[in-house]
Amino acid sequence: MSSSIPLVQLQNISRKYYLGKTEISALDNLNFQINKNDFVVLAGPSGSGKTTLLNIIGCIDKPSAGKVFFEEKEITDTPLEKLNHLRLQNIGFIFQSFNLIPVLTAFENIELPLLFKGYDEKTIKDLAEKFLQRMGIADKMHQKPANLSGGQRQRLAIARALAGNPSLIIADEPTASLDRKNAIAIIELLRELNDELGVTIVLASHDQMIIDHAKTKLFMQDGKVVNV
Repeated sequence: MSSSIPLVQLQNISRKYYLGKTEISALDNLNFQINKNDFVVLAGPSGSGKTTLLNIIGCIDKPSAGKVFFEEKEITDTPLEKLNHLRLQNIGFIFQSFNLIPVLTAFENIELPLLFKGYDEKTIKDLAEKFLQRMGIADKMHQKPANLSGGQRQRLAIARALAGNPSLIIADEPTASLDRKNAIAIIELLRELNDELGVTIVLASHDQMIIDHAKTKLFMQDGKVVNV
């Protein structure tokens, strides 16, 4: 069960872009919060604002208007470069295209962000082995991404995201590049990890199978949440 303790709060959030002189409203006056240990799916068609919203929740973009709070501390006016530490320590990302470093092995892909966090060699080894084992790909530790299947690459991306003990995992269409069998396995795995580890997961998708696994569903259309 998700708690009622807020992790991320968004108040009157809007995000506008300009294409030449044309104003594009990607998000329009959104208000909601994400609680700790929640499993949230942002659903909606392409262009509805899901990715823009994930970028703001993940502190890699800023709203044009409104307020953003992370663990009840307002971060609206904090420059993005000063949010690097918050992202590094608190947020893990899982991408549709995996975003693995092709010249590094599975172990090294997990190791790199942990080095940035300042973890020692033994801790890194223990964490990498733990999460590779949990993802069922311990035997691929010394393989590079090109030698892994799509499902194995996504499991590696999840292991990398989890190894640093984040409070929030953000996933943008994490199963879109996978076949149905692997997509089901990945979403069930994420739900298990949400229950076991208590990590909050916010995931964007238009796949009904994924939506059905959510604890909280937010449906988006034209930059607005149409039900909360």
